[in-house]
Amino acid sequence: MISAELRQDQVPAIFSRFCKVIGERIWLEHATKVAAECQRYPYLQDYLQEQNRLVLALCRCSSAAARNGGRLPWGLTATPELLEAFVFAFQTMQLVDAARSISNKRANILIARIKEAIRTPRMLQAMQLEARVATHFVVAGRSVRFPELGSGREKFDLLVEDLGKNGLEIECKVVTHDKGRKIHRLESRHFLAGFLAAPLTQVLARDLLGGLAIRVTVPDRMPPQDRYDDLVAAVHRQILSTASGELADGTRVTVTPFDPAILGELTKPLSETARDMIGRIVGSENRDLIVYQAEGGKGGLLVVVVDSAQRDSMLHELFVTLTDSAARQMTGNRAAAFISTFEGLHSEQLLEIASHEGRGGEHSALAWAASAFLERPDFPYVVGVGFFGAPRFMQVGSAANGVTYWIPKRTSPKWAPAFSGLFAGDPRTTQLR
Repeated sequence: MISAELRQDQVPAIFSRFCKVIGERIWLEHATKVAAECQRYPYLQDYLQEQNRLVLALCRCSSAAARNGGRLPWGLTATPELLEAFVFAFQTMQLVDAARSISNKRANILIARIKEAIRTPRMLQAMQLEARVATHFVVAGRSVRFPELGSGREKFDLLVEDLGKNGLEIECKVVTHDKGRKIHRLESRHFLAGFLAAPLTQVLARDLLGGLAIRVTVPDRMPPQDRYDDLVAAVHRQILSTASGELADGTRVTVTPFDPAILGELTKPLSETARDMIGRIVGSENRDLIVYQAEGGKGGLLVVVVDSAQRDSMLHELFVTLTDSAARQMTGNRAAAFISTFEGLHSEQLLEIASHEGRGGEHSALAWAASAFLERPDFPYVVGVGFFGAPRFMQVGSAANGVTYWIPKRTSPKWAPAFSGLFAGDPRTTQLR
């Protein structure tokens, strides 16, 4: 029987079993690679640590256990930033047990998937989402099966066997920060770091008396990384002309002086207020930027923003993916649903979107895009699209709460009344007591 409640006194034994079943060498080796990447690219440290936070938390637990005779110290079980690791170990071990109750083959395939996911941040995010969805339904008393752990003929993620007329197929999708973005975060960070490190940038920053914002807008996507130095040099030439202008490749360089005082006190990470103000200064909502004040300089601030002239299309790309998945991964013989989560979109933010739907006759872009997808006639078996808000794993003693925004299609020929309350209340996530 799968439980949604994790007691604090269970944590050391659960972590010990997780290490034994999965093998802690998997995350220790990956954490070593992450550390090496951070040393090689210091400007990527926060990005790499955020992307690999679960693996780094597991590594921290392993190191502490090694110093404590092989058992996780009791003090760490109440550490908020490690709760996500405890939840993952708890849920996956329960799912392994459920798979083993069917066959050792299914359990071993699931264990192999867990090992592979730990090595790949994107796969790990997807597995966390699958575990949350599976736990939600099992705790609700439903029979859940992972089809790919069986014959391999079915390609969707989960089958809730006793829901609706003949079961509900579920496919889970994680929408990353880079989904539909013309410039990916790694690209912008490599470019901005190269720009900041350039000798001419350093000279410019030291001589600044006030604030200077540089917006670099490429026509579409970033050039290959081996051409970044050429782009930096071209941007420098435009800045030295003391005016905004367009480069030979169509890149637009906008130069805007500003008063640094309007940004207020600078913090690390940069506050949302300062980011919003920078957006107003440069006329861009893009979050890929650096703010630099040269050591020993004259007190000025240099702000550099990089973006694309083309609009990002995250929602469009998401539903293109769901359309392809509906055709390739769903059988069409049963009711089917999609569950997605947006990287960085937490439950309270999703709740804000959902709770304001229809007010004053207005609907969110998310609702419009989901409704347009559900109205397509070529996938009549799709009965709904759900969105999970990311839980916050930072407060021991309270639930790692999640919020689900469920948009049903009651006109589907596969519709069943049980689908209306599919996510009544919050999705069941693990609670640590």
